[in-house]
Amino acid sequence: MVLKLLGRRVRERRERLYFRQEELAELIGVTRSSVANIETGRQNVGIERLVQLADALGCDLSDLLPKIRQGGIRNDPICESSGKTLVPSNRQGSGRGGQLRSRH
Repeated sequence: MVLKLLGRRVRERRERLYFRQEELAELIGVTRSSVANIETGRQNVGIERLVQLADALGCDLSDLLPKIRQGGIRNDPICESSGKTLVPSNRQGSGRGGQLRSRH
């Protein structure tokens, strides 16, 4: 779910700048198909690539990432339409940090 949200934001930002996928791919050093996979949420994106994307798209990293709160992702129509809520898995005492899991 987080990858879909990220991908949607990348695509919206790219289109707002009138970039083609090929142009964005060249700016961040990947293939056009990698950009397509990022935009559709099929490709995991590391922090270095996220920074490259934000730089190429002229925005802050936080503009690309979904807003996470204790109860799940905040006010995002993609999450609302799926019927799932993403919640941090590092709830008190779990010992795991930074992972998300889907809750129905």
